[in-house]
Amino acid sequence: MNVKIESHHMMFTDGYKIIIIDESGNIEKHYMKFEDGIKNVFKWNVLSPFLAKLKIISQDYHIKNSQLRWENEIKVLKYLREKLSEGEYPLYVPKITSSRVKKIRDQHLQEFLAQWRDYRYTILEYVEGPTLREMLTKPENYNLEDEVRLLGKCIGIMHGFGVCQFDRRTTNDIKIPGGFCCVDYSLAKIFRKRGDAYYRGVAFDIDNERLWLPPKLFDIFQEAHDGYMESVEGFNMNKYEKALSQFKRLSQLSRILKPLLFQLDGAPL
Repeated sequence: MNVKIESHHMMFTDGYKIIIIDESGNIEKHYMKFEDGIKNVFKWNVLSPFLAKLKIISQDYHIKNSQLRWENEIKVLKYLREKLSEGEYPLYVPKITSSRVKKIRDQHLQEFLAQWRDYRYTILEYVEGPTLREMLTKPENYNLEDEVRLLGKCIGIMHGFGVCQFDRRTTNDIKIPGGFCCVDYSLAKIFRKRGDAYYRGVAFDIDNERLWLPPKLFDIFQEAHDGYMESVEGFNMNKYEKALSQFKRLSQLSRILKPLLFQLDGAPL
């Protein structure tokens, strides 16, 4: 058994990439995601309240407590994987592999995990592929119109299952064959009933997407999303459109901050 552990950081998120190679040469890749750590302390105590005031992230469902975020992400991931297992969808969410990795009897790995026993973390399968942000920075390599159209359908599927992410960002969407793997559900909420809060959540996610995508691509994304939602049984388009019209978050300040936020979203901080 050969184990490699590499530092791996996304926007203000501490993490490690764990590569496991067995005796037959088979390779497993996992991502160890923390809810504690200096970057997340800064994110949730300084950056998030600021972004919530600008309504760039949700004030209503802002979860500051790391224990609750950790428990919430696990709950949402399990719920979505169960729903997605019932059919064939272009949306994918990563498997939770914490138990599998902890059982591997490798001294180096066990010593590494032992030093983090007092921290809240989840080990997920490591999903290969470019993020949407990476794709946007290299438009010559992709058919971005088709890709955001597909992503719009994926987010529609998520919303159709009653899940609102409340943290839509271009680094949270990983391109995979035939679809997208959408990650980071620590702020997400499962709505069992389609009340006003649910429609505000759907509208919030879509309005938040506007912050990251160029106008033409956003229009394609939204058209695909809304087209899918029209086919979801029991979804009230009038309530959704009314909730969407009430979001006036792209103030002049938000427009000024947009280029900066886009850069921060991919910064290895």
